[in-house]
Amino acid sequence: MKPVYGLVIGWMLLLVLWTHVAIPVIDHMKTLQPFFTRIGTQLTHTRIIGYDLAETVEALSPFYGGFYIDNIENRDIFSNLSKTGTASYVWVLPARPDTELKRLISLRYQLIDSVDAGGRSHRRIRKNVQLWKIKEDKN
Repeated sequence: MKPVYGLVIGWMLLLVLWTHVAIPVIDHMKTLQPFFTRIGTQLTHTRIIGYDLAETVEALSPFYGGFYIDNIENRDIFSNLSKTGTASYVWVLPARPDTELKRLISLRYQLIDSVDAGGRSHRRIRKNVQLWKIKEDKN
């Protein structure tokens, strides 16, 4: 009889200790799903460029938002595209652009939405995302 109790206790411990592996828990304070879903309703059929984006942003935009971002990793190309206004929106992770590039974006575009998902990644970069829209000419 005692081996049966040991077996039952062993299975119970295994179940309790491994439940978090079998049933993952999503931290809703850190998820970007609501942000991408909300933004996706505004960004239909428009060109969006991003500067040196993380793979997470590139993956979540079509998955949750239904839109794609042209990720430009070359600073000069991104700068030229931003100056010409060929894209209606610019997607930026604030930690990536330098001061001059931030100034260029703020002159040509206006910040319309941003989110800080909280927490820190393994590189200590905050999961902050900003969406900028081209400023309308007043002429």
